[in-house]
Amino acid sequence: MDKLEFKTLSHDEIQTLQVDQALRLIGEYTVHQITIRNQIFERIMSLGKIKGELDALKNDKSTITEMMRALKTIAENG
Repeated sequence: MDKLEFKTLSHDEIQTLQVDQALRLIGEYTVHQITIRNQIFERIMSLGKIKGELDALKNDKSTITEMMRALKTIAENG
């Protein structure tokens, strides 16, 4: 992911900002906002997928642990 660059305005630039310049900045920031929103959505989807995989692994581990306990009991009583 590339770091977004934001134009920062000096105090003088802010004081002399023209309407067309302000509208261009609004347009640039709107594009940045959409890009960031899309990246957040992608990360949330990836996170959900990874969390599901992690939960499945934890469940498998618990299942194996319980099976080993049962086998240990059988071995001790056999």
